[in-house]
Parts: sequence; structure tokens; C-alpha cells
Amino acid sequence: MKLAPILLLSVLLCFILSSCREKRSSNAEECYMLWAGEKPGKEVFAIHGQFWQSAHFTKEYIVYLELAPTLKWGAAFIKQNNLIKTNNIAILPTDTPAWFTPPQNVNLWKRSSGNTLYMQDRQTGRFFIYEEQL
Repeated sequence: MKLAPILLLSVLLCFILSSCREKRSSNAEECYMLWAGEKPGKEVFAIHGQFWQSAHFTKEYIVYLELAPTLKWGAAFIKQNNLIKTNNIAILPTDTPAWFTPPQNVNLWKRSSGNTLYMQDRQTGRFFIYEEQL
């Protein structure tokens, strides 16, 4: 009879400890999935990605993505996220991935709060996404 509470406590402890791991990825599709909560659909292709998420329950994360979306996806993304057009480029961390080099001819978008930057190449429509939630 005394073994049951100990067994239950052991199982609960294993569950808690196993779910408290930070997440890291440099696989573009996996980064997109960790960021968006779903795999990229047929309207968006993940080219590059880098993702880090803390082990804390607060889900702190930093994500860099380069995406090749359709025009429809891009317009819907801007609208759904209430992005605001801006001229101010966020100061990116010194450890920004080498591939995260948006072209000069971009539309800049941001959210009303937080350290975010969304750059849309005016010629190709590619999106460069930087989000930091700390």
C-alpha cells in the first residue's frame, strides 16, 4: 500500500523533468513547426531556420526564419498578426545566423510590442522573420 504513492510520485517527477528541456533546432522545417505549431503548408516553404526555446514554463524563445511564401500567405500573415509597417530596423544580436542577410529592398514590419522584425523582400516576396520572446 505504501508503494503506490512512491510510484505515483516517481512517475510524476519523471514527467515533470522530461518536459523541462530547452529546444534547439537549425532544421528549417522543424524551426517553422516549433514557431508556428504546425508544419509549413503548400503556401510556404521554409528555407532556413534557427530556433531556441527555454526550458522554463514561460516558453521564452528566439527564432530566425527565411521563408518563401505565396503572396496570399504573406498578406494573410501580415493581417492576422496585426503587423505595423516601420522604417526602423531592430538591432539584431551578434549571434544572428550568417544566412540571415535580407536584401536592401525590403518592406519592414513589426508588432506593436516585443522585439520582432519581419522583412519582406519586395522582389521575391521572401520573408525574413526575427522574433524574440524573453
